[in-house]
Amino acid sequence: MRGPAPLACTAVVAVVACALCVVMYRFARLLGADERAAFLLLVVTAFLPSFLLHTSDTYKDGFNAFLVVASLYLGVSMARRFEVRKVLILGCLLWALWNVRSYMVFMCLVPLAVSLLGVDRGFSPRRLLAFGALLAGAAFIYYGVIGTAAVEALMDQLDTGQSDVVRQANGDGGSGVSFDDGGSAWSSLGLKLLYTVFSPFPWAQGSLALQLGKIDALISYFLSSPRCAALDSSGVPTGGF
Repeated sequence: MRGPAPLACTAVVAVVACALCVVMYRFARLLGADERAAFLLLVVTAFLPSFLLHTSDTYKDGFNAFLVVASLYLGVSMARRFEVRKVLILGCLLWALWNVRSYMVFMCLVPLAVSLLGVDRGFSPRRLLAFGALLAGAAFIYYGVIGTAAVEALMDQLDTGQSDVVRQANGDGGSGVSFDDGGSAWSSLGLKLLYTVFSPFPWAQGSLALQLGKIDALISYFLSSPRCAALDSSGVPTGGF
């Protein structure tokens, strides 16, 4: 079904995708990349095949990616310089993420805590305050929603996602990987994490999205490799991402 409303909704997703590219640029600059390398990352992100696929319609993947990356960016930014407005924005992003994909909030809390702790630096009063605010927010979310319909819906989603029917459906055509875990989501956890971090593998069969994901992974590996360097105006390598 096509018309003004679906086109407008798709346009909103496209705007969010563009905002994500800008956040990626600022994130790279914050982590020390030079302007040329950060801009290259922005351009590459905008034209990644899977990124284009999942932001070309009213999928919620674009919102999910923006909220996760923006939250992590703010966490690292607060580790460098604490500001109250950043805490407020981060709280809004995590609240929105809870309503998009609730389990992603808990996945973001660990890297946020690490970034605020500053593993390469000592504690400062601002960093300690930021970490305390994040911890208080996490406690509020946990004790404020535990036992409510939101948590029940979250558990239902996890149970459904781990069901044999869903796993078999996701694995049709070779897109999925089956583990001999005895039906427990926590068994073979290390191997599952290994597959999650390094997939998709070149030999895996599956859907169009999986095949496009291979291209994305290859580009990402190239950009993160030491040999990928940004060239200044004289053509001399100055460092990569």
